[in-house]
Amino acid sequence: MKDPVTLASERPTKRTELYEYSKVLGHSRFILLSFQPYELIYAYMLAEVGKVSDSMKYSQAVLRSLKALPCL
Repeated sequence: MKDPVTLASERPTKRTELYEYSKVLGHSRFILLSFQPYELIYAYMLAEVGKVSDSMKYSQAVLRSLKALPCL
């Protein structure tokens, strides 16, 4: 299996975000849980190129999503 960092590139991430957003429009509590690690990787990549503000937004969105999950 490839390293997750190499799998998290901008184009697939943006496409998955669009899918996730469209699902949220239909169901406000929808969370694509398997995508959350890739959002964090993308946030890391943004920080690495100096886009710290965007990186924080991604990180905070992931945190909000995870906090919204019901306790198992």
